[in-house]
Amino acid sequence: MIARGPAPTFDLPAELALDVVTASALLVDFIRRETRKAGFSRAVMGLSGGVDSAAAAFLAARALGPTNVLCASLPYRTSSADSLRDARRLVRLLGTRSVRIAITPMIDAYFKRQSGASALRRGNKMARERMAVLYDLSAREGAIVVGTSNKTELLLGYGTIFGDLACGINPLGDLYKTQVRSLALELGVPRNVAFKVPTADLWAGQSDEDEIGYRYRDVDRLLRLLVDRRATPDEAVSAHNSSDELRSSPSCRRAPSGSTSSTRATGGDSAVGASREPRGTLFVVGTPIGNLDDLSPRAVEALASSDLIACEDTRRTRVLLTRHGLSTRLVSYHAFNEGRRLPDLLEALQRGGRVALVSDGGTPGISDPGALLVRAAREAGYRVVPIPGPSAITTLVSASGFAPGPFTFIGFLPHRKGERRRTLQALRAEPRPLLFFESPRRFIATLADALEILGDRDVCVGREMTKLHEELLTGTITTLMAAFEGREPRGEIAFLLAGSSRAPFPAVASTGQEVKLNESPASRVRRLIDSGVDRKEAMRRVAREAGLSRRDLYRQVVSERMKKE
Repeated sequence: MIARGPAPTFDLPAELALDVVTASALLVDFIRRETRKAGFSRAVMGLSGGVDSAAAAFLAARALGPTNVLCASLPYRTSSADSLRDARRLVRLLGTRSVRIAITPMIDAYFKRQSGASALRRGNKMARERMAVLYDLSAREGAIVVGTSNKTELLLGYGTIFGDLACGINPLGDLYKTQVRSLALELGVPRNVAFKVPTADLWAGQSDEDEIGYRYRDVDRLLRLLVDRRATPDEAVSAHNSSDELRSSPSCRRAPSGSTSSTRATGGDSAVGASREPRGTLFVVGTPIGNLDDLSPRAVEALASSDLIACEDTRRTRVLLTRHGLSTRLVSYHAFNEGRRLPDLLEALQRGGRVALVSDGGTPGISDPGALLVRAAREAGYRVVPIPGPSAITTLVSASGFAPGPFTFIGFLPHRKGERRRTLQALRAEPRPLLFFESPRRFIATLADALEILGDRDVCVGREMTKLHEELLTGTITTLMAAFEGREPRGEIAFLLAGSSRAPFPAVASTGQEVKLNESPASRVRRLIDSGVDRKEAMRRVAREAGLSRRDLYRQVVSERMKKE
């Protein structure tokens, strides 16, 4: 077990504060997920002895296991002896595998007849040589190449294309340099490594901050304003209390503008350093309908990166966050306060913040509040990002066995009996299956009304879906009411009811009793009875097919019989 170092004492700007526990969990999950997605189970990476490579190594070891990580020390003859010792110490702390391959012969052989080569040319050649060695080790080991570039370097173009920018995945790509230091201390990186002078070790005495011309602390604050908060240069200067413009030294190693090479950073499908996103982002996040483990990694990332979460019930959402190690601030946002809360949420977006919108379960804006905030945010020019997740609608349909095709989602029926019955009356002729939500207190009453108004149709009921006491029941309304006789329904309920003009279940085989064209429901009942079908079953079957109540069907049968007599 690696001992965790004491709390950081360096002056981390408040605007760059990082929830290091959540960040480390997300990055470990990112490495594990992306490595498997690429078809690997092991990783190889360069370990220089600096804070970036140390943090990446600690994350990779947690994600894949120490024995599945190969740390390569790739020194040149001018490399720092102290950094090499630190690299060896890190390997011992982590228990990873390691290899030492000096690149001196390759570099010196290339520049043997080019004595006038600049330090910049030699440094870029070293960076590319090291990456070439890592990819050869990748082929030998069957391992993905893990990069070590941070967000500050990527935004400044401070890297070598086809060199350190050519990794397979880059877990640190969304963290500024000062945030990497904070994360490293949380991971257990030795303090002498976390606080050493940043250097790419490209030549003797080389220092990142000397090349850039500024301290990383100041650069990170400016980039945070310009990129994350989309401040104008004047706003950034005013906030930073400085009239200097951010610049890079002409000697800096540079990548093409906006380039990520082959790097995949934790931002997923967004370009590293993208700075053209609208000010403020609203995440519409689907959350579990029961089982808390159904929250997707992308949803975890969105919730963790948000400044606040607007939720129906802060108590229920807090349980979800605790389960996934998150501590984002919660504010209530439900049907009874969404009008009052809307200005506060829009103000948070106006400041450039990230707001996540969730419901108690499922996707916001379906049968829960959300549409008002989404519409207002979009009209104000903020970015709206949907994060799909579990849904009681698709969960029930997928498990119902109903024939695939269109269906009509109704949601909750009116609470009052008269309004509920009028709504059902209006749905009598709807040919598509009908999907309802209902509370356990009104469920039996709703089934009784549906039986009387719509007829004894086929139905699939989902109760407490994805939870411990999940129950899925299929049958007719009559059989389902009988199943609940003597017991009180509990939990959250959704049910899918057959439409008026089509059988809900796929045909398995012909019964020889196909409906004749232009045959009346009453004639159909008589033909079924004549073929040996029980009278009650014949009435039930035809009432379901015709979308009639059995009372109305009985009247038609009697009327047709009297006409024939």
